[in-house]
Amino acid sequence: MKLALFALLLALGGPAPSAPMQERIPVRVGLVGDDGLTQKLADALELKLREDARLRPATSVDDKPLSIESDANVDWDELAGRTVLIYTVYVSSRGAQRLRLTGACFEDDVSKCAKDILSRSSRLVH
Repeated sequence: MKLALFALLLALGGPAPSAPMQERIPVRVGLVGDDGLTQKLADALELKLREDARLRPATSVDDKPLSIESDANVDWDELAGRTVLIYTVYVSSRGAQRLRLTGACFEDDVSKCAKDILSRSSRLVH
């Protein structure tokens, strides 16, 4: 099975290369909250930004980056003995209207929430 997957990747030319860092869209993450779940989501967003093909973490020299912010801690609930993280973030880009994104994922797969936020945010700029 692994050999077949490897052969398929070779046939397709492998994974698509990401754009050079300067061509990727800068993103500033500003999640407020002093709880562990909010910090876990913020950390996952920063990690996924470094891996993203279209987005990257903003630096101090970036003019008007895409902004992903929150104004409160993430919510949570329990489902089948697992903690569910429920987020609300606001995304804005260069003076455009601020949009509200909500979603959920299990705490032990918070990278799914981060990936979802970045995917939905990147659609705002293209």
